[in-house]
Amino acid sequence: MRVHLDDPGVLAREDASELVVALLQATGNGRHVLAIADALVERVRALLIEGTRGGFRRRLEEALDRALAERDSHDRTVPPGARPLFPHAEVALAPGPSEHCVFTVPPERAQDWLHEPLLLITENDIDGELVVAGARGLDREVVLAAMSRAKEWLRVNGRGGTGEIPPRLCRSHPLERLFVLIDSDRDTWEGPISKKAEEIRVLCKNEGIPCHVLRRREAENHLPLSSIHESATLQGRASRQLIRGARALERQPAEARWVTPLDTFFAEQEPESTIHRWGSTRCKRWLRGLLSELSDGKAELDVEALDHLTDLLDELERWL
Repeated sequence: MRVHLDDPGVLAREDASELVVALLQATGNGRHVLAIADALVERVRALLIEGTRGGFRRRLEEALDRALAERDSHDRTVPPGARPLFPHAEVALAPGPSEHCVFTVPPERAQDWLHEPLLLITENDIDGELVVAGARGLDREVVLAAMSRAKEWLRVNGRGGTGEIPPRLCRSHPLERLFVLIDSDRDTWEGPISKKAEEIRVLCKNEGIPCHVLRRREAENHLPLSSIHESATLQGRASRQLIRGARALERQPAEARWVTPLDTFFAEQEPESTIHRWGSTRCKRWLRGLLSELSDGKAELDVEALDHLTDLLDELERWL
């Protein structure tokens, strides 16, 4: 995130030197972008010298110089094809509310906040697999690196379905380090999102928490038909049912496929009396397995699916 430091009271605290060091470390490792007000630059330099020495000081001085250079180039014209330098969401370090930032972090909590990863709250773990698959397909190295074990700067917390999301928002993780991803559960492409999805969206809006609603019904609706067809042929006695479903799905208009509840759709391709029929629960597990293969790089999302995930990846990058 882009961290604003423009309140002189923050630098008047007894622990100001420690806070400056923590800020510049977070800037130096790429976790945050620091924007320091001109009037505070010299005070920041003095606190940096006070709290460090040797090679460590030099590294942080370099981080400070980079932060100032990036801040000063913020308003320059972005070259064609380049990404904006500061696409980040903004947070202020200040004792009280800040007018120009989404969140204000009190200085006494700043050091802990600087080291908090972004927690991606989802309905199920499989939604995290969709994020990985989308990031791979769109070459979003920032998101992939943040989700890697080496950095763990973006963590997925997905379990319990939609009903468990509000309780999870009330736990101890700082609100300004939360991001919510939910299914739309819409019945038609142009129709509204479900009542439950709308309730969560409004809750997040009221709390200032970023919330992204999938354009398609749910994660499984992003699966490419080629992967569904190929896997259907490998499911033994259930293959007839699944192949029939894959063919029926292919005959649908694209906008209908994007909102079809696929688990029940595939389950209904075979009469319930059939001994080897897969029910909706078994079909759901199968479809989620295909999403895991996408995140592992064994298959790829198609162009339209990637297009529908672009906004999600853009928003995630802003809040990292």
